[in-house]
Amino acid sequence: MTSTRHTRRMLATLSLAIVTLCCAIPAAAQSDATLLVSWTATGDDGSNGQAWQYDLRYSTSPVGSSTATWWNQATHVVGVPQPSTSGVLDSVLVTGLSPGTTYYFVLRVADEALNWSSYSNVGSAQTTGTAPPPGSPPSPGTEDTSDLRAFPNPAPSGPIRFELRVGGTEPRLVRIRVYDLNGHVIADVADTTYPSGITSITWDRLATSGNPVAPGYYEVLGTVGSSRVRERLLLLP
Repeated sequence: MTSTRHTRRMLATLSLAIVTLCCAIPAAAQSDATLLVSWTATGDDGSNGQAWQYDLRYSTSPVGSSTATWWNQATHVVGVPQPSTSGVLDSVLVTGLSPGTTYYFVLRVADEALNWSSYSNVGSAQTTGTAPPPGSPPSPGTEDTSDLRAFPNPAPSGPIRFELRVGGTEPRLVRIRVYDLNGHVIADVADTTYPSGITSITWDRLATSGNPVAPGYYEVLGTVGSSRVRERLLLLP
C-alpha cells in the first residue's frame, strides 16, 4: 500500500451486505440466531493488489456520532477470513447472537504494514425469532465468543502483551502458539486453563530454543476450549 490515505479512500464506498439466516434449533433449546456478513474485498493500494487483514466488529448499540468510541466498545468477530484479491466477495458467518435483535457491523482493513483504513459504512440487520425479555439470561452461546489480540502490533523490541478473552462462564483450557509463515512452531505462549473473561498474557519474545525471535511476520494460533483464536503479528527490528 502506498499510503494510509489510499486505504481510507478505497473503503469510503465499501458496502456491507448482511443476510439473515434461519437456524434449525431443537424445540428443547433456546432460540439462537446467525447473520452472514459479506463485503467486496479491496486491494492494498486502492482497487489493486490484496489487503492483509480484516477487523470486523459488531454491537447491538447504534454507532452514533463517534464511530471510534463505538468501535472501541464493540465485539470482535472471530473467524473473519484473510482478504481475497480486490473485487472478490468475502464473508463471515457470525454465530451466537440473540434472536429478534438488531446488530450493527463496521469493518476495517489493513495492509501488510498494518496501516489501518478508516471505518466502513455501517451494516445492520435483525436476527430472526423473538427477543428475550429485558433482564433475562443470555441464550447459550451469546457470551461464548473467545478472542485474542496482541499489543503493541506492530511490535518494537520488548515483550508482547496478548489480551485473551475466554468466552462462556467456565474456565477453559487455552493453548496458544506462534508460527512463522512456513507453518513452523516458533514459541509456546500458553498451555494452561484460564477463567472466563479477559486475561493479559505476556510473551517475552523468545523462541522455544531460548533465543530471541527474529523480526518479521508471524501467525499466533490457538484454541480456547473447542474454539479457535488467531492473531497476525508483526515484530519490528
